Amino acid sequence: MVVLQGDVQVRLSGGANNSNPFASLGGIKSTTQMKDDMLDALFDPININQRITGHIDYYCVYVHNNNGTSQMSNTKIWFTVVPTYISMGLGTSPINGVEQSINPDTNPPAGINFTQPISELNSLSIGIIPATQHKAVWFRRIIPANISPSAAILVRFKMEGDNA
Repeated sequence: MVVLQGDVQVRLSGGANNSNPFASLGGIKSTTQMKDDMLDALFDPININQRITGHIDYYCVYVHNNNGTSQMSNTKIWFTVVPTYISMGLGTSPINGVEQSINPDTNPPAGINFTQPISELNSLSIGIIPATQHKAVWFRRIIPANISPSAAILVRFKMEGDNA
């Protein structure tokens, strides 16, 4: 069986029944699926104090292979819209593992190398994701101090893998 685009899912973290993106702080993979390129909803709104003093927060999602029989190989992830304040890094847990948890969202996860891969050429390489398994990906948002109000930050990313 072939892995289809619809088989590649992005799921929240924070517990099996978590449906709140703002509680996606690592831990057990949720059954709640995000639209795969709509990361904007993952970040909570910035208040006036955070805009004045600056703010850094972190959220974790899982790239999930929802195909029941086929693995994805050469799996990778990168941004398709350059995110000024957003970076990503692969989780520290192994494939199909439970990622570390943080609380609150301002505590950085340990051991994550955050980058801004903006093309397939410099994408983050996940490798093989077997059927029905997953890999954690963290996102970090850095809001500089004294930033002027603006429209929502547009964040888009792409995942790709080969059938194996």
